[in-house]
Amino acid sequence: MAQVQKFFSGMLGLVILVAVIGLRFMYRSGKIDDDSLIPIMIAFFVGVILFAGIPSILSSAHSRDSARTRLARDISRENPLPPAGAQKMIVELNALGFHRIGETATDMPGLKNSVTWWLANNKGSVAVEVVEIQNTPMLQFTTVFQDDAVLETIFPNGRNITKKNYYMRKHGHNIPSALQEHIKTAKNLAAKHGLPRTMPTLTDHLNWEPTYRELYINHKLGWSVNKAMVNVGIMTLLVIFFAGLYLLSGQ
Repeated sequence: MAQVQKFFSGMLGLVILVAVIGLRFMYRSGKIDDDSLIPIMIAFFVGVILFAGIPSILSSAHSRDSARTRLARDISRENPLPPAGAQKMIVELNALGFHRIGETATDMPGLKNSVTWWLANNKGSVAVEVVEIQNTPMLQFTTVFQDDAVLETIFPNGRNITKKNYYMRKHGHNIPSALQEHIKTAKNLAAKHGLPRTMPTLTDHLNWEPTYRELYINHKLGWSVNKAMVNVGIMTLLVIFFAGLYLLSGQ
């Protein structure tokens, strides 16, 4: 799917160039008059938007759907060394009372580094996943509650999402404050969802992962599909709107 999207993106410039040259030639040669030029231009720009946007929608939907069945594998015996940015985060997490519980690898098309470094607090009530994607280190605090509800706090990049039994929070300040915010939110949610589960080992999290992906992967990744669809819709409506204004101004 990523290759298809790259193909469409690469072809887009060529398609626009050929279409513009063709329209200009037909207009100058009299094959297209002023009355028919605007409808043709509207159709052209809407086509360009769809040509560029539909592959993005399909790619996002494919990533979301494939993530539902994509499971991590335990590579703790290999003891992979984290990149410098991830290592810095791990050192800071160690100072906050977290310890290593293992590493996993996940097949993620388009990403060179699919390794996740896992840590947990002493109680096993908060886990941390540290990754480095495109040279950007990120981490996620996770707490699972008795009724399968999940709280995730992402640092430094993420989104704020609240769906049924799924809570994602973005925290961009620093790791200690992200942890404090996570613990505070978890305490508030415990009144509704029960006490956090104790999951002190990597095996606990790998056993939980299929349930998590089945229940919540749409909540976590569905926004990317919606965003792509909204962008295509907005651009199409804008083209039609301004074209309509132009036509009305000429009456």
